[in-house]
Amino acid sequence: MKRIAGAVFVAYIAMGVLTALTTTTVPSAYYALSAATAVVYSIAGGYLCAAVAGAFTGKAKLTLILLGESAGIVVIVWLWPWAPHRFTAVILGIYPLCLWIGSKLRSGFGKTEQHGVAKRSA
Repeated sequence: MKRIAGAVFVAYIAMGVLTALTTTTVPSAYYALSAATAVVYSIAGGYLCAAVAGAFTGKAKLTLILLGESAGIVVIVWLWPWAPHRFTAVILGIYPLCLWIGSKLRSGFGKTEQHGVAKRSA
């Protein structure tokens, strides 16, 4: 359980730091840049989560997705009057997929997870 919590914590903090470092105030390019960096950072976060979680990648990845989507819903509510609704919906939609891709880049696309143990699929 500690390894899962550590994996989620490390990945979530890394994605937050990367996002904070690249936030700009240029309105015309901000949303495109933000969406592009969200994809890259979410893939990196999924990879990092899988690297730290080891055999518990599935549980850690699910926890990270639930935490990120929950935080995303809070942000959508907060930004509703200012941010384009398409933008926030796209970010919420691509986040789980990008985390999955990142974790699969680390653990391998030919493996399936079962009860916290990575196994090769037939």
